Amino acid sequence: MLGDRSFLRFLEKLSLVMNKSRPSLAVGHHLGHQPGSGLDFREYRPYQRGDDLRYLDWNLYSRLEQLFLKEFTEERDFLVYFLIDQSRSMGFGTPSKLQYAVRLAAALGYIALASADQVGAACCSEGWDSELKPLKGKRQARKFFQYLEPASVQGRTDLNHVLTSLAWKVKQPGLAVILSDLLEPTDCTDGLKRLRANRWELWVLQILTPWELNPSLDPEVQLIDAETNRRREMVITDQTIAAYRQRLHTIQTRHRQWAGRYGYRFLTLSTAKPLEEVLFQTMRKERLII
Repeated sequence: MLGDRSFLRFLEKLSLVMNKSRPSLAVGHHLGHQPGSGLDFREYRPYQRGDDLRYLDWNLYSRLEQLFLKEFTEERDFLVYFLIDQSRSMGFGTPSKLQYAVRLAAALGYIALASADQVGAACCSEGWDSELKPLKGKRQARKFFQYLEPASVQGRTDLNHVLTSLAWKVKQPGLAVILSDLLEPTDCTDGLKRLRANRWELWVLQILTPWELNPSLDPEVQLIDAETNRRREMVITDQTIAAYRQRLHTIQTRHRQWAGRYGYRFLTLSTAKPLEEVLFQTMRKERLII
């Protein structure tokens, strides 16, 4: 799915940029800063009401008659969860947007697995069409790839329902990577807000074809709604193209505003851009990968 071993070895040198100070339910690879029974002592800090009394330093109290808490650096792993839109509109283009999304998810997931993070995934349309329970470790990469390979376009996508479902189905918060063209008629504000309220980090990766980013049509065409399969004859004019571009601009502006308001990352990608360029240039420039 991702080419030769040399490409995979290069991916192993990369890391996804995540908030590594978030509490985790499991002890693993990354360093966190929650007080606990970690590997290395970090520092003392004054006791605050509600702190765990097990980590008070009573020897220090006997000398200074003040309460101080010992903090440790603790190794933790993180969950990276991929949500892949497989609605009919994702079948458009060569390669299709769905094929591109699958390959990008495979690469990002491999980076996470090679970093000892947990990786889960769900292919979605109106609901969760299939789900991969979280895996951990580079040896699980084949199983992850095998899950992604059969992905195929289905019906319409209710992205808001999908995001809300993730918030209550997966209790351990992590990084949710959403790969979609975001062309559904309804917004997904509620789902994004619910995930952020549950302490999830979010990457919203909008995947579009070059035609969708810069449309150029013959004067008379027959349009087919990829989501509903309805056909409509129409004459394309400069005004039609302008109206489409305005709608796309509105979608992208809305997500940029939400990203600033709710604290998530938003990025638009073209299927014409090679995967290597996206990983090693675009996402590095955006500080999503180091």
